Amino acid sequence: MEKRLFLAFVLSFFILFTWNKMFPQQKNGEIVTKEIIEEKADLTIPPPLPIIERKEERLSFLGNEKIEIEITNLGASIKSVRLAEYNSNLPITEINSLKQYKDVTFIETYKTANKIIFQYKANDIAISKSYELDGYLVKTDTRIENSREMSIEEKVEIQAFKLDISRLDKEGINPRDKMLQEYSIANDLQIYRKKNAFKISKKDYRVEIDNINWIGFRNRYFCAILMPQYNIEKYEIIPIENQELSITLSAKTEKLGQIDTQEYQNIIYFGPQDINVLKSYDLGFERIINYKIGGFFDIMAFGLTDFVAKIILRYLNFLNKIIDNLGIAIIILAISISVVTYPFTHKSMMSMKKMQAIQPKLSKIREQYKNNPQKLNKEMMELYKENKVNPFGGCLPMLFQMPIFIGLYQVLWRSASLKGASFLWIKDLSEPDRLFILNNTLPIIGNEINILPILMMIVMFFQQKISSKNMVVADPQQAQQQKMMMMFMPLMIGFIFYKFASGLALYFTTFYILSTLTHLRMSKIKKAV
Repeated sequence: MEKRLFLAFVLSFFILFTWNKMFPQQKNGEIVTKEIIEEKADLTIPPPLPIIERKEERLSFLGNEKIEIEITNLGASIKSVRLAEYNSNLPITEINSLKQYKDVTFIETYKTANKIIFQYKANDIAISKSYELDGYLVKTDTRIENSREMSIEEKVEIQAFKLDISRLDKEGINPRDKMLQEYSIANDLQIYRKKNAFKISKKDYRVEIDNINWIGFRNRYFCAILMPQYNIEKYEIIPIENQELSITLSAKTEKLGQIDTQEYQNIIYFGPQDINVLKSYDLGFERIINYKIGGFFDIMAFGLTDFVAKIILRYLNFLNKIIDNLGIAIIILAISISVVTYPFTHKSMMSMKKMQAIQPKLSKIREQYKNNPQKLNKEMMELYKENKVNPFGGCLPMLFQMPIFIGLYQVLWRSASLKGASFLWIKDLSEPDRLFILNNTLPIIGNEINILPILMMIVMFFQQKISSKNMVVADPQQAQQQKMMMMFMPLMIGFIFYKFASGLALYFTTFYILSTLTHLRMSKIKKAV
């Protein structure tokens, strides 16, 4: 009985966890109204120059083997970013945009394979904006020059980027991946993170007087990080509508003197959330990686999700570096975690066997004192004490493994190193294994035959069958419920994992095989120790 309750608990937790990831609930979007913008009017600096007539937009391209950027001549900002190495786009635009000059026409004056320069001039103000590629980095340089014979006040507001969630719908992003959208602002002490950034509302407005280190955005695999090389007076997060939001930096500036120039440089990273790559720049970019889920799941993991996940990630990277095959590395990871958690598993199983051994006596006590709850509890506690049984002994060891389970799930679900990695028949460990594709679409499973989730269901079924042989169930109704659960759990787990990344399915299939072997070994122990 206790084991079934525990299995039901774990199943409920697992279904809730994965269901929320697969099918996030979306609230009705709230649009920032004109009144809200008017309330912020005191924070908006009017354009210092008359905007010239808008001309036709023209796009310039700059790229290497890792990233490709598209730059518009209107404002000379980065309009789009494509990670060529992974054939993926980021849902951000208007990157490094001068707020006062975002609609004026810049002229492309210089271009090489990895560098481009734009210029704009009017009313004795000249602006030069350059972009230079270096691997995953884009180095920007914005120069504002005053050629007047008098000083002028020039407030500089640079938009780090505009988040455009509508791009996710256009690209057909899976709903569970939308929940992984996050923007963040880091200073020396902490990082402000906005998780689940797939819906924008007026409540997202935020303004802070703070000198920051960087502003970032990340999704499931990739991230963008803008690090200003100048002092910041404040930053402002401005919701534009229910699918757009901008993050703007106000630079600490002084008056532009006679024939004076001010310079504003940024270092921007566009690339995978690879902790080794991010650390290699020695700029603190690796701080953007965080596996903390928040809420109920952090409570279940005792707040250790991020800590445990990063240990698992380092170990997986270590294995992959030695073996140079992520599929084998995942299998070894599953074996390693099985060994580490074996004492907990063994203790849990032994406790369950002890509970099963006293089930007949428990049934008699429940029947004898069913009308006297106080006497019933007293007799049950005495029976537990007499047989040295902890009624929660089967569940607590499993509960202590939750940080490992949740951290592992996060690592394998979000690891960019899985993208494009092959193993046996699996072409991409970040996608379902797709042993073969059917010509026709079948109900529920579609037209893909994914063998790993099917194998996982079979292994789980045998594990349930082995466990049920050692269970003493006197009540016919309970026996029927146990039989139904033995069929329901494997089917439910198989359904949940059917569209998951094959790297994740490979791990849990291996883990369940090892767990089944442990159950088989324990079933041969006739007498509980």
